[in-house]
Amino acid sequence: MAPRRYKSLDECRDLIREYCDELSDSTSDDDSDMRDSASTQRYLQDLRWYDGWLDEQDIESPADVETRDGAKLMRSLSDEFSGTTGRYRWDRIFAFYDWLVAIDVIASNPLTYHDNKKSSRGLSKDTQQSQEMGDGERYALSEEEIRMMEENVGNPTLRNTLLIRLMWQTGLRRSEVSALTLDDIDRDGREITISSDVSKSDEERIVGYQRSLDGLIASWIDKGRREQWVSGDDNMEYLFVSTHGNQLAPESINEVVRKAAINAGINRKLDYEPANGGSRWKITAHSIRHGFGSHMVHNTDATLFEVSQMMGHSSVSVTESTYVEHEPDAGLSSHKKYGPD
Repeated sequence: MAPRRYKSLDECRDLIREYCDELSDSTSDDDSDMRDSASTQRYLQDLRWYDGWLDEQDIESPADVETRDGAKLMRSLSDEFSGTTGRYRWDRIFAFYDWLVAIDVIASNPLTYHDNKKSSRGLSKDTQQSQEMGDGERYALSEEEIRMMEENVGNPTLRNTLLIRLMWQTGLRRSEVSALTLDDIDRDGREITISSDVSKSDEERIVGYQRSLDGLIASWIDKGRREQWVSGDDNMEYLFVSTHGNQLAPESINEVVRKAAINAGINRKLDYEPANGGSRWKITAHSIRHGFGSHMVHNTDATLFEVSQMMGHSSVSVTESTYVEHEPDAGLSSHKKYGPD
C-alpha cells in the first residue's frame, strides 16, 4: 500500500484548520514563552495525517469520532509507524480533542478510554535512546549516580553541582531550569515557582527542594560567586548564568550533565545517530528528570496525581504510562484488607 499523501492545511476540515491556526498564532522562535516553529510544524503534520485518516474511515467531522474509533486509530498508528512516532502522533491528536472539549465542541475526549493502553497496543513509550540501554542499564538515574556526577562536575564546580542537585530534587526540565529567576526561589519556604509562561503544560506549578540545597544556593547567590560573572548587571535575573554573564541555555545545561556523567565513568555514546545528526548519549539532562520521576513513583508514598503535578505533566495518564509498569497483583493487599464483605 502506497503511503498516504498528506493534505495541505487548506484541504483539511474546518476544525482542524482552526486548531492549527491557533497553534501557529502561539508560535515564535524569538520568544521563549511561545512554542517554537519546529514543534508547531510537527503538530501540523500530525493533524494533516489525521485528516487523511478521517477520510479513510468515512468520518465527516472530527467531532463525530466515537470511543470505538480510538482503537482503529491506535492500530493504524502502530501499523504505519515505528519507534516513538506513532506514540507522539497519538498524543498530539489527543491534545486536539482536549481542545475540542475546551471550546465546547464535544462533551468529552473520545480517545481517553484508549489513552492508558498505548504501550500494550504497540505505541511504545520507549525512545530509541532507552531501547539502546544494555543489560543492567537504566535511562533513569539513581541517587548513587547523581552523587557520582556531583563529585565529577567540571568547572565552575559550585554552579554545576547546584545545577545537578537542583534538577535531581525538583525534576525540572532543562528549559525550566534555564528560565529560573532569582525571584522564582522562595528560600524560606524551600519552594520554586515555575510560571505558566515557562512550563510546558502552560500552567504554573510549585515544587519543593530539600535542606541540603540551602548551602549551595547561599554560596552561589550570597557569596559573590554568581555576581562575579554578572558583573553588576542589575537586569540579569536568571539564577544560572554562564561564565560570560548570560542566561545559561538549555543546551549548556545538557552539556554540564553529559560531561559530569562522562567524568564519573557512567556515560557512553549510543549506537545510533538521531535524525538531526550529531551523537546521542546514554545520560542527558532528561535522565535526571526521569530519575526523579522514577524515585517519586517507586520509592515514596506520593500519589500518581501528586507526581504528575510535580513534573508538570498534562495528565496523570502521562505519568502512569511513563513510570508505572504493569503489575498483575497491584492493589491485591489493599483489596484483601479493605474489600467489601
